[in-house]
Amino acid sequence: MSKYVYEAINEEGETVGGKIEAKSEDEVYTKLSKENLYVSKVENISEKKSFLDSILKRDSFKKKVKIGDVLVFTRQLATILHAGLPLLDGLNIMIEQVENPGFKKVISELVDSIKSGNSFSDALREHPKVFSEMYVSMVEAGEEGGVLDDILHRVMKIMEKNEDTKNKIKSAFTYPVIIVFIAIVVVGFLVTFVFPTFIKLFLKNNISLPLPTQLLFSTSNFIKGNLHFLIIGLIIAIVFFKKYRNTEKGRSVTDNVILKIPMIGELITKVTLSRFARTLSTLYTSGVQILRALEIVQKSVTNKVISSWLDKVYEEVKKGESLAKPMAETGNFPPMLVQMVATGEQTGAVSEMLSEIARAYDVEVDYTVERVTAAIEPLLIVFMGILVAFIALALFLPMLDMMSMVR
Repeated sequence: MSKYVYEAINEEGETVGGKIEAKSEDEVYTKLSKENLYVSKVENISEKKSFLDSILKRDSFKKKVKIGDVLVFTRQLATILHAGLPLLDGLNIMIEQVENPGFKKVISELVDSIKSGNSFSDALREHPKVFSEMYVSMVEAGEEGGVLDDILHRVMKIMEKNEDTKNKIKSAFTYPVIIVFIAIVVVGFLVTFVFPTFIKLFLKNNISLPLPTQLLFSTSNFIKGNLHFLIIGLIIAIVFFKKYRNTEKGRSVTDNVILKIPMIGELITKVTLSRFARTLSTLYTSGVQILRALEIVQKSVTNKVISSWLDKVYEEVKKGESLAKPMAETGNFPPMLVQMVATGEQTGAVSEMLSEIARAYDVEVDYTVERVTAAIEPLLIVFMGILVAFIALALFLPMLDMMSMVR
């Protein structure tokens, strides 16, 4: 099957266009004639291009579509639709507004897909790397309910909150990462290039080396003599770790280890449960069936361990159980969360309770981030202090002996 783009005239005399798959040009004409379209132009876009053209148009040269791009697109499109403009007009306006060439192409393809007869949600579904399953499902619910602008506003709120949480965590860990990186670079430079000069001086003057100096001397010799092996070994270890983590078992094992790290595991759990509650609440309110909503949320959770908790809940709800009961039976969800969901089910206010849970966990996430930051900073100070003290002892102890000899 080949892909073709076409232009045609419909029964109202309007020019329409789009993409279609067919075995030949004749089949394109046959298919479109059945839809009462008079074809004026057909072009095969599956034909092989020249080598230079394929190199210049490779996906690797396209600018990646970021979450921020999708967030701005969603916000502006929701505003345009709320103002009463048709969807296609709104998308055409967005093509002019968007600066990212890769995203501009995606929006153009959305327009072509809608013109060819697909719904907006079906068009979005053709770009899974740009629009998540949650995004598509909520748009689909908005189309069915005739409240697409309202749904887009809800999607935007979820994305904004998720990005805000992600940025807070990044900011909290940026300072420690920079400090550790600088420490490694400086110490590596001293041990590899500066310290050997002093060692030569000490040995030349027959100074006996104390234990700290011997340790640093052995480390320096080992790094200098095996630097290429260390680099190759590090690269192999990183590649092996990535390959192992990409496997089902590897992902489960590593995610389980991450959750057991003090404070870090607690932070990841709270962030994930906050997103779970907020997304499920929004999907439920938007008219998405509970089973479909649980399936979407379960797939959107990146931590394999927490995803398995949700998988068990999904299977039990599928059998006809309530939402709170299997959550309690897993023994992994916090009692407060389970109790609030149970209360919501009893009062018919599941969505409101899930929103309250999300707000409560947002506060907990902010508090945990502050705790982690407050704990890391003194640990870094102690680590740097010990490191500096060890290097100082390794250098100054033999220097004191040499000064004594001079006297």
